Amino acid sequence: MAVTSIVLTDLGEAWSVDRWQGLSTAPAYIGVGTGSTAAAKGDTTLGTEVESRVATSNSEAAADKLLMAATVVFTATRAMREAGVFLLVSGGTMLIRAVYDVINVGSGDAITYNFRLEQT
Repeated sequence: MAVTSIVLTDLGEAWSVDRWQGLSTAPAYIGVGTGSTAAAKGDTTLGTEVESRVATSNSEAAADKLLMAATVVFTATRAMREAGVFLLVSGGTMLIRAVYDVINVGSGDAITYNFRLEQT
């Protein structure tokens, strides 16, 4: 999968500062969509979200890396183009948004999405 744009959103930056202060929870969900508009800092939701958000499995990939992963099982034929990391199961709480080259899926197909947040 070739990622065409990825961004830590404005909300994601605010979350990072809050997390440093112990004021926020860990990212908990990955959502997916069919929108193809480039990712932008002001995004709070995916362009065209489809399927239900899936709970993430979070782990420390290294001392400075947080890995967030989730497997989405699709309920219909779709042309997938975007994914995001969210704090909540619904609403505009997106921290990271990625747009990628189309992946065509059918009902019952699955994709495992992995997001790595690295402090540099």
